[in-house]
Amino acid sequence: MASATPTRFNISRVGGWNVPARKSRVRLGSASSTTHDTPRCAIWAGMGTGKTKASLWAWRYLNRAGFAKKLLVVAPLSTLNFTWAREIFNTLPDVRVAVLYGDRKKRLKLLADTKVDIYIVNHDGLTILADEIEKRLDIDSVVLDELATYRNGTATRTKVTRKVTKRMK
Repeated sequence: MASATPTRFNISRVGGWNVPARKSRVRLGSASSTTHDTPRCAIWAGMGTGKTKASLWAWRYLNRAGFAKKLLVVAPLSTLNFTWAREIFNTLPDVRVAVLYGDRKKRLKLLADTKVDIYIVNHDGLTILADEIEKRLDIDSVVLDELATYRNGTATRTKVTRKVTKRMK
């Protein structure tokens, strides 16, 4: 496996906004994977420390720099609208968002809208849309919220998520 050379980014200004400094303990680490040839990153921090905003700012920076296209956020059902959609609206108001929730037909219709920048789906909803998301090469970045959901490596949910995210950044 080829080792990726880390790229250094100036994160003091992201998307035209100054990023406020926070006094919080956030461990940001690069995680290398034996199954993927793509650099990964993990944020391990407590509630209220800005993990959602940090993820959005990082994607926005990579998107504007031409390193990322569209983002897929996989999160618990209870956080789709009240955490992720609201935070995206407040942090990146010019970004188009689709919450992929409802019956399969509704989800597919929302996923088909190529003007959307960020798609948000719950963990089990990813299983429903896995084949279609795999075909969308423009969705090349992913945020997995609540990684503890994937503790069981043999669960269908975990296997589907690995398969769908294998090519993503």
